[in-house]
Amino acid sequence: TMAVEDKWCVVTGGRGFAARHLVEMLIRHNEYCVRIADLEASIVLEPAEQLGLLGQALHSGRAQYVSLDLRNKVQVLKGSQQSSSLTLTRHDTLMLFYE
Repeated sequence: TMAVEDKWCVVTGGRGFAARHLVEMLIRHNEYCVRIADLEASIVLEPAEQLGLLGQALHSGRAQYVSLDLRNKVQVLKGSQQSSSLTLTRHDTLMLFYE
């Protein structure tokens, strides 16, 4: 079986309202490491997030933040790092799963 560290998921719009909950759910279920992709240059966590599951996952490497613009193909390919499948979860949130 594959280790969690070998299975990554990219959530675009990762700091939006719905995507924040999706990111937390993916981390909590411990099946994928999560790459959080959004337009901002860096991630700024709220105090509760810093102390919670997301802060812990970012610190341990189970989650990563990447700044990208979906209109820029080079950034998307770099952010997804050779994803093997694509799943649309809603109109502004895109998840890429790969192993």
